[in-house]
Amino acid sequence: MSSEGDPIDLALREDIGAGDVTTTLLVPDDSRAQARILPREKAIIAGTLTAAEVFRRVDPGLKISVELTDG
Repeated sequence: MSSEGDPIDLALREDIGAGDVTTTLLVPDDSRAQARILPREKAIIAGTLTAAEVFRRVDPGLKISVELTDG
């Protein structure tokens, strides 16, 4: 599939556009963060691998660990 019709690329182009002015002004380029996505209750999860791919496309240098897959 070409990136022209790739749903992740399309969504990122639509959402990011020219960038986030607030983040550009307030967050240093060398900032680093750590995050975990945790449900509050028992849940059926979907889209973990897609979410990981979105994060990778935004920052290819990210270290991502998907501990649970869909289901």
